[in-house]
Amino acid sequence: NSSRLAVGVAVLDGLIVGVGVLVIGLATILEPIIVSGNSLAVIVVSLAEPVTDVIVLTLVITVVVRVAPIARVPPLLIAVGVLGVALADSAATYQIAVGDGTPGSTLAIGYAAGLLGVGLGALHSFCFRSRADVRVRAAPTSAWGIVVPILPVALSSVFAIVKFFTDGETVDLVIWAIALVSLTLARMCLALYLNARLGKSLAHQATHDSLTALPNRTMLQQSLRRALAAGKGGGARVVLLMFDIDGFKGVNDTYGHSVGDQLLVQVAGRVVACTREADMTARLGGDEFAILVASGGHAQARLITLRILAAIETPFSLDDTKISIGASVGIAVAAPGESAEELLRNADLAMYAAKALGGGRYADYEPRMHLAVVERTRLEYALGMAWHTDELLVHYQPIVDIASGRLVSVEALARWRGPDGEVIPPAVFIPVAEQTGAIVQIGIRVLNDACQRLARWQLHYPDAAYLSVSVNLSPRQLRSHDLVETVAEALRGSGIKPECLILEVTETALMEDLESGIRVLGRLRALGIRLAIDDFGLGASSLARLRRLPVDIVKIDKSLIDHVPDGHVASGLLDAVVGVVRALQLRIVIEGVERADQASHLRASGYDLAQGYYFARPMDGDAIDTLLASAQFGNVVLGQGTPAPALIAVDAAPERVLVVDDNFDLGTASCRVLERQGMRAVLALTLQQAYVELSKGVDALVVDIGLPDGDGWAFIRSIRSSPEHARVPVVIMTGLLDSAEVLNRAYDLQCEYLGKPFALEALLAKLRSARKLVAADVLSSSAAP
Repeated sequence: NSSRLAVGVAVLDGLIVGVGVLVIGLATILEPIIVSGNSLAVIVVSLAEPVTDVIVLTLVITVVVRVAPIARVPPLLIAVGVLGVALADSAATYQIAVGDGTPGSTLAIGYAAGLLGVGLGALHSFCFRSRADVRVRAAPTSAWGIVVPILPVALSSVFAIVKFFTDGETVDLVIWAIALVSLTLARMCLALYLNARLGKSLAHQATHDSLTALPNRTMLQQSLRRALAAGKGGGARVVLLMFDIDGFKGVNDTYGHSVGDQLLVQVAGRVVACTREADMTARLGGDEFAILVASGGHAQARLITLRILAAIETPFSLDDTKISIGASVGIAVAAPGESAEELLRNADLAMYAAKALGGGRYADYEPRMHLAVVERTRLEYALGMAWHTDELLVHYQPIVDIASGRLVSVEALARWRGPDGEVIPPAVFIPVAEQTGAIVQIGIRVLNDACQRLARWQLHYPDAAYLSVSVNLSPRQLRSHDLVETVAEALRGSGIKPECLILEVTETALMEDLESGIRVLGRLRALGIRLAIDDFGLGASSLARLRRLPVDIVKIDKSLIDHVPDGHVASGLLDAVVGVVRALQLRIVIEGVERADQASHLRASGYDLAQGYYFARPMDGDAIDTLLASAQFGNVVLGQGTPAPALIAVDAAPERVLVVDDNFDLGTASCRVLERQGMRAVLALTLQQAYVELSKGVDALVVDIGLPDGDGWAFIRSIRSSPEHARVPVVIMTGLLDSAEVLNRAYDLQCEYLGKPFALEALLAKLRSARKLVAADVLSSSAAP
């Protein structure tokens, strides 16, 4: 409809120009037609041809103005042809006016020029059709769009005034003026109508999504502000849902963006069907949608969420293809004084929390989610500044020969000590560094420091000439294009032998692009260094994949030894994995040895190398210097018959138990009981303190349920959902010992319970029971098929 109206405007422009030219012509060379005495029919027919030519010429010029330069050649040729015809018709009309019947006017060649121009224009379009495939601009944005209809009117007015003052005629002037004004008014009215429609269209486009026709982020924010302003008077709290499609990128990558767009349209339709008419469903961009719940609060939002999850789980039919997807939904309830932007942020955080849990579910916003983001942002900034303040350190953990306790290698580990002296655990800052890309620079620093340290040790302690150092490679480093050159430069700069450097990589780091990873490992091994697979036995470990990797050493993950030798299943599983690796003729290092009974079992089983807190914790380079200086060297035969320094195994580090209780007296008494048993007890009076201490690492937890700044149950749930602390023994302290709810929740969370008040000796018994409870769960998981 809009295109038809635009054509109408163009036709009116042509009529205005044509009538204007007619008026000018009548006032000049065509006046004899009016006064010739011919009949009205002859006059009309005589004038119709040149006027029509002018109108057609105006339309063609309009097209020329509105298309791109590459497409102007055909209409320009046609315009030249029409101009030739117009001149010829004007000449013929003039001859009729003056009564000249002589044939063969020189201007008659305009007819030939017209046919030639139109023919060439059509031939050009036929021969070069692809070049003419250019979008036409929606409206004339240049000055020509205004000049074309105004210029003839202005000129006509000038000629009319001159005619009036020279001849004194008024009747013709009035007729001409009425005709021109009528056409101009019609053109203006039509143009104003088009502008009004365009304004409405632009307003709609500014507040709606072009693909799904749903409201966009701008309109949603406006509605949120109005709803929040209306709620300040004590009304119902505003509730916002936000969700995105799980695996949408895979759909685009697999089937193409056109199918992805179809999927978004169908998702939008299903979501709208799950909401009420008063609810606002908006598309925020990409595959993100939001729903402003009109009424009903959190209960109604939860009901809508469940409907959406069920609707989206139903397969979609797209281009004869069935596609199954899911969604992750976040629910946020506006707090008093909260802005629209803050509510959107909270819903977004809740959505990503649901996605982090595996997707296909919903999550409610909790203030700790924002605190975690703030803390992560602070951590990212501090990590970036750590390079300039020398806060990043490299520590080294010994790897020993199990039979003799002698040092054979060290593993270089990144450590970060903050400005306040507090050590930030690697489990906290390494994932942040991996995501931000800072891990590449951290890895380079650790690699260079390790090579330089090893060169110094080998220089100062000749008997340690064959000591080796292991350095971890992150997934980002493995994908770095200059990794091989970086390693080669570290070897050249330090002067160590390539075989003394061991690079460790996890199978998880290789899974994204196994073939490319194998090629990179092959290039690294060509330098003469050795390669190790780290954390073998955890998650994605595959013996078939292990056969393809060009590695020399396999490091058995700590999870396979945690319950050795207590459980027969765990011991048998460890023996089976080690046996298969040995069959591939690869060296084995057992990680995570923390107890004397574990070391004795490994020694009795004939294992070779191990590392863990039982032998030594990670220490700085100076501590390794001291260790090497005081060691007694002997000729211990390793895998390649090289001598190595001896290391006397140190006592196992004391077990660290975190007691969380707001009762200072009871918490202190509990810590004393634990410390008398050789444990290291730490008291936290609030959950905030507990989270800080938890980040430093704990071996067991004693938690009071009732705390001043939160719920102990929520704290324990967060522990159980964390891979790092999921198997930590936990004892719950509660005054509701006889409550069935407490017993059931403790059972579900794999915790022991201790009713208040209690004898302090009972705490030790419950702690032992909690250890057995977790150990039994691990064994049952290992035994499961």
